[in-house]
Amino acid sequence: MQEQLQGAVERITYYNEDSGYSVLKVQPSQRYGTVTVVGVMPEFQEGETAQFIGEWVNDQRYGRQFRAQQTIPVIPQTKEGIINYLSSGIVKGIGPRTAEKIVDHLGAKTIDILDNEPKRLHDVLKPALADRLIKAWDKNRATRGNMIYLQGLGISAKIARRIYKEYGPRTRQVIENNPYQLAEDVFLIGFKKADQIARSMGVKVDDRRRLQAGLHYALNKLVREGHTYAPSAVLLDKAGGLLDVDDRQALNTALKEQLRAEKLVKDALRGEEQTDPVDAIYLPRFFHAETDVSSRLHALATCDSLIIRRYQKFQRKYREIELKYQDMKCRHREMRREYIKMKRRHGKMKRKYIKMK
Repeated sequence: MQEQLQGAVERITYYNEDSGYSVLKVQPSQRYGTVTVVGVMPEFQEGETAQFIGEWVNDQRYGRQFRAQQTIPVIPQTKEGIINYLSSGIVKGIGPRTAEKIVDHLGAKTIDILDNEPKRLHDVLKPALADRLIKAWDKNRATRGNMIYLQGLGISAKIARRIYKEYGPRTRQVIENNPYQLAEDVFLIGFKKADQIARSMGVKVDDRRRLQAGLHYALNKLVREGHTYAPSAVLLDKAGGLLDVDDRQALNTALKEQLRAEKLVKDALRGEEQTDPVDAIYLPRFFHAETDVSSRLHALATCDSLIIRRYQKFQRKYREIELKYQDMKCRHREMRREYIKMKRRHGKMKRKYIKMK
């Protein structure tokens, strides 16, 4: 059963930049003593507050831990929390004293001012230090805002991190424009996961974007069955079944749009027993692979190959030798017949000579 835990990050025991896996010591807001929180999450600074959603586990080596499946950064609200966050190391040169100076000057609305009127930091800090803090704050704000947005869609911290790594600050814009883009761009996110995200955003079953992505999903399914293309009628039937959509006209419109956008490729193929060509629909990579193989085979068949020339020369020599052998064989048979005739005549003459004696 999932539980929630909220608290301030006391210490970062371990953080992996590639995977985002972290081990944190967290001071919960409603209990004494720190707890260990582990899981894939955005990079935190000491003093930050976050809400963790997951479950308690007993690790054989490290004991009781809270394994977080979702992590949502929480903007600090108290003066102490804001000071801890600003002095946590997000900007080199800002320690507890400088952070306290900022909060004392900007007051309880420090966070709002940093979000909306960051230039006011120049009233407190030296220009270079103020600019560094403004830049760092803007970057952290974008990262956390996107992570909160993604996890609000029910996406785990691990997948959310992968999505943000692909799109960066454009994450929200890309997903709101077309959540099915995730299936094309982000490793290990397929159509089903993208569809789950899209449906949580309120995308309808017959939405144009869903139908277009579903055609790719159906074609990939057929590829895994051993086909490099699908007749358009077969593809529409397959996509309709997978998407639970009966509107053939809407699917056909989506197919035409994908062909115009060159996301799919159509080719007219004629089978041995078919008089009318079939509209074959390809994923671009398979169409290009087939045409490339075909052109290479044609080139091999029509080029002046050294191997073919040598083979043809060998064939001619072999034929010459075979003809000579056949000629010698014929001559040998003739000589053998003459020899037998001569031998027979010699035998008759010998018998006559014996009788005469």
